[in-house]
Parts: sequence; structure tokens; C-alpha cells
Amino acid sequence: MALDEEALDPNIGKRIAIELGTHLTFELKGVSTRLRTQLVGMDANKYLIIKAPQAKLVKGLESQLVANKEIKVRYAQEGSVFSFDTTIMASITKPVPLLFIRTPEIVEEHLIRDAQRVDCFLPTNIEVKEMLLQGTISDISRSGCQCTARGTQLSQWEELLDANELPVVLRFELPGIEGEQHLAGYIRNFKRDAHSLQFGVKFDDLVPRVYNRLLEYLLTSEE
Repeated sequence: MALDEEALDPNIGKRIAIELGTHLTFELKGVSTRLRTQLVGMDANKYLIIKAPQAKLVKGLESQLVANKEIKVRYAQEGSVFSFDTTIMASITKPVPLLFIRTPEIVEEHLIRDAQRVDCFLPTNIEVKEMLLQGTISDISRSGCQCTARGTQLSQWEELLDANELPVVLRFELPGIEGEQHLAGYIRNFKRDAHSLQFGVKFDDLVPRVYNRLLEYLLTSEE
């Protein structure tokens, strides 16, 4: 599982504070798939309006999007994960498919500790001193991440990595989230085997917007 919710610190009893445009995931009771959507409107004391997911994503989904159906919603904001239980009020198909869901009375906040690592598998382009390798990010926290690089230039990279705290930029895309994301930092603790190079990256001033987008992606990637 990508996000270990048992390892998070819950703070229960908060009223909802959420911005229009926030990406959400939700689960319908009895349906295991997590669906991605977006908040597009609200009357904060009565209801939230979200985009209806495409019915083709889950067999029989359209018949499940009915009044009083129980759902669990999750979203990322300011480096934390929030969740709440609610029910569908109504759905419309025109002019665009939308769901109206009841504003929750209680929102649960899960504070992710700075050192807590979240497992993931993100293909990324790794840039060091104008050299480029393809690789993956295998876990990430607020302070850094773990990467694996593969390619024919590994021997040249190993020479570069002898330098202390070598600057690096990681560039990647997240499915369903528009635009290329990038993280900058310094390489730490590398090791080499016959086919790959593993190393840690300590972030240089992690951009909250990018971290939130990573959390949004991970919320829909966990099984």
C-alpha cells in the first residue's frame, strides 16, 4: 500500500476547509476501486460539487452513483492527507456530469511525519551536470527520496558522484495531473551494482505544490 494510514497521526473533529479545484479520490461503499475527481463548486454548509467519474472506468458504476450512496473521500492539502465519510445527494448529466455530496460534519486529518517514507514507483528523468539518465523514484518523504538509475552512462555518473552533495533535478509526470513536475536536491549515499545505480536525494526546499500533487497521485495509486 502506498500510504500507510496506520502510521499517520490522525486529528479528528476538524470542519472542512478545502479549495475549489482540489483533486479528490473517493470510494463507493462496496466498490474497491478508488476514483479520481475534482472539486468544482460548493455551498460549504450544505454540499460539495465534484466531477462525476467516467462510468466506463468501473463496470456498473453509473448505477452506483445514486442518492444516499455512502462514499469515502480523500484529498491532499498543505502536505497533509484529509478524509471524510459522506453520502451522495444527487447527480446530474447535463450540461456536464456532476455529483452533489453532503458536506461532512467531521474531517479527519492525517499528518505525515517529515521522516515518514511513502512507497511509490515513479518513472523520472534524472539530470546531473547536463547529463541525463532515466530512472525511478521508489519512495519519497518531505525531506528526500530514493532513486534508481539505469543506462549506458552509469560509469560516467559514478565518477561524478564522488563529489560531495552533487546537485540533481528529477523531472517526471503524474498520470491525471497536468504538467511536468520537478524536484531539486543533492545526491546522498549512492551504491552501484552491475545494472543500476541507487542513491538518495535530499531535497533543496521542497515545493509544497509539487508535494501535494505527489500525494494526490499516491492516494489513487495505493491498493
